Amino acid sequence: MEQAKSLAKALIKNSNNPEFAWLLFKRILSTNDDFSSLQHSLPLILPILVRAQMFSEIDTLHHQLLRSPTPPHNLLYSVVKTLAKAGHIHKAISHFQSLRTHFPASPPSIILYNLLILTSLKENCPNFVSWLYKDLIFSKVKLQTYTLNLLISGLCDSSRLENARDLFDRMRDKGCEPNEYTFGILARGYCRCGLASKGLELLDLMKSIGLVPNLVIYNTLIASFCKEGNNDEAERLVERMKEDGLAPNVVTSTLEFLLFLRLGRFWKPLGYLGICKWMRSWAYRGPML
Repeated sequence: MEQAKSLAKALIKNSNNPEFAWLLFKRILSTNDDFSSLQHSLPLILPILVRAQMFSEIDTLHHQLLRSPTPPHNLLYSVVKTLAKAGHIHKAISHFQSLRTHFPASPPSIILYNLLILTSLKENCPNFVSWLYKDLIFSKVKLQTYTLNLLISGLCDSSRLENARDLFDRMRDKGCEPNEYTFGILARGYCRCGLASKGLELLDLMKSIGLVPNLVIYNTLIASFCKEGNNDEAERLVERMKEDGLAPNVVTSTLEFLLFLRLGRFWKPLGYLGICKWMRSWAYRGPML
C-alpha cells in the first residue's frame, strides 16, 4: 500500500515529464505481479501517456497486463475508456478488439459500448459503429435506449433512413422503449432529407404511446415545412403546438414571425411579446443583407 501511494505521488509530481513518469511506472509494473496496487496509479499514468501521445508505451502496458496469469479486465478496459475519451478512437478500438478476442465471454458494461459508439460517430468512423453493434448482439449485453438512440442518429446522419426506421421499429423487441429523444433524432433525420411529412407522422405515433412532442421536435418540423415552402402545414403545426400546451421559445417565435411575413399577415404574429423576442434574438447579429 505504501509503495502504491509513493508511486502515485511520484507520477503526480512528474506529470509534465511523461518519459520519466513512464519509467517509474514500468519499474513498479515489472517487479509487482499484484495488479491491485495499480488501481490508483493506472488512472494517473494513462492521461500522462495519452497527452504525450506515447501510444507505443500504452500498447506495451496493454500486452504486459494481458500476459499476467489473471489479466485484470477492469484495468484493461480502463485503458480503452481513457483512449476513447481523449478522442483516439482508432487506438481505443484496436485495444478493445484485442480484449474481445482474448475474452469473448467477458464483455464490458454497456456504458463502455456507448462511449465507443459515441466517439466513433464524432470521429466519423461508421465502420467501427457497425462492428460495435455486431459485438453487442454477439455478447448479449443488455441494450439501453441511449445505445439505440446513438445508433439511429448515426444511421440518420448517413442518410440511411430506412435502416434507422427499421431499428426504431424494433426497439421494443430489443427490450428498449423509445423516448422523446428517439423521436427527435428520427424527425430531424427525415427533415434533413426533405421528408418532413414522414417526420410529421411521428407526432401521432408519440401520442399513441403516451409521449408528448417537445419544442425541439415541433421547431424542427416547422422549420422544415417553411424551407419546403409548405406554409399552410407549418402554420397548422404552430397551432397544434399551442394546443399541446407548449409555450413558444425564441426559435419558435422567430419561425412563426417569418412564417406570417411570408403569408402576408404581419398583423397576426405572436403579438407584441413574440415580436420583442424575435427582435432580441437578432439584436446583435447585425443587419440582414
